[in-house]
Amino acid sequence: MIDHVPSPGLSTRFGKGIRVPSPKNEPEKALNALLKAAGEGPKGILFPSSDFWVQFASQHRRELGERYEIILPSEEVSRGLTNKRFQQDEAERLGIPLAKTFYPKHPADIEELRDDLQYPVFIKPYSGHLWRMHFPNKGFRADGPEELSSIFGKIFPLDLEAMVQEIVVGPNTNHFEVSIYIDHLGTMRGVFTAQKIRQYPVDFGMGTLLMSVHNPEAEELASKLLNGMGHRGIADVEFKLDERDGRYKMLDINSRFWFQTIQATCAGINFPLIQYLDLTGQKMPEAPQQRDGVYWINPMSDVLSIISRPRRKGDLRRAITPYFEAEGFSYFAKDDLMPAIKKLTSRDTLSNLLFKIDG
Repeated sequence: MIDHVPSPGLSTRFGKGIRVPSPKNEPEKALNALLKAAGEGPKGILFPSSDFWVQFASQHRRELGERYEIILPSEEVSRGLTNKRFQQDEAERLGIPLAKTFYPKHPADIEELRDDLQYPVFIKPYSGHLWRMHFPNKGFRADGPEELSSIFGKIFPLDLEAMVQEIVVGPNTNHFEVSIYIDHLGTMRGVFTAQKIRQYPVDFGMGTLLMSVHNPEAEELASKLLNGMGHRGIADVEFKLDERDGRYKMLDINSRFWFQTIQATCAGINFPLIQYLDLTGQKMPEAPQQRDGVYWINPMSDVLSIISRPRRKGDLRRAITPYFEAEGFSYFAKDDLMPAIKKLTSRDTLSNLLFKIDG
């Protein structure tokens, strides 16, 4: 387990945690640290699990390839997939439904379009990993022209790129995430779909409670998109069903392992094992079928999601029922407790919790 920040996973008892320099701020030192960590024995398997590390692995695939087995799409696609503008352009090229989107570059662009938009709209970044260095959210909702101008007044001075997108109408449960592994020959080796039940923040946030469920329409769209882009390796595509026209609109693509990867494993789709078998040249099993009804929960954020919602009689009982059935959790595992302890006692967790309670 390697990271440039004190990730809770570095404390796992199932491996050795290694801190390395930042791939963004000290790329040469980070590269040397990764090469040193691999040692001189058989090649290791590289599993990038953040946008920074995907970009880094793609940029240094030749050097890293001497010590690690890696599966990535072309450098152009790898670089593009960490940019939401590229994702939108590729989806449009391949005929994947999208929400109406605008791409302002300058304050003058905002002045030109602000009075013609149908509000509310959502402002989201091209590059999420760069955005998170300045803002603790996925984006901003604007309910009118003045608010739109005010938000971009904060964005433009930071040299960040952001788009303005119509809001896809529907509840949290209209979100579906389709995860697919495509091997080095272009064959799909695993498909997993999860439905968001809750997220936090409630309107535009990260999933806090998800349930595995088949969704053939969303799965077909994700397959068309990833194959059309020439993707290789793991990817997770998020859609939302638009209640206005009954179409699934593509929202986001992650070309890496994601926060809820363990949910797929619990449901019978072990993506890390599939990638390991692919990269080590071992026999690949027939594509497994997922088990539906498997819950994954991020308890710390999910509690905030529950208390942020209007409540009716019986809501609390329904809200907590999945806690007795969940098979996957963020950070927590019965046989590996230290990552959860590290997360719960971290300075960031405690300060964020106090901030949210005070707010």
